[in-house]
Amino acid sequence: MDKTELKNLSKIELEELGITKGVKLDIRLTKSKLVNQIFDLFKSSKPKVTRKLTFRERYLLEKSK
Repeated sequence: MDKTELKNLSKIELEELGITKGVKLDIRLTKSKLVNQIFDLFKSSKPKVTRKLTFRERYLLEKSK
């Protein structure tokens, strides 16, 4: 995904995309910061973990696979 595609997503969709990569994003941040964080995740081969996922988030992540 490139930045223009990410900019078309809502903050909630960006958060869900981050969860699929194993990262919980803080949706209180500006949309441009969220886009940059997600873009960096797609560029890197390893996901950057900003905090541990909760049980529910891990469950949803496994369910989406």
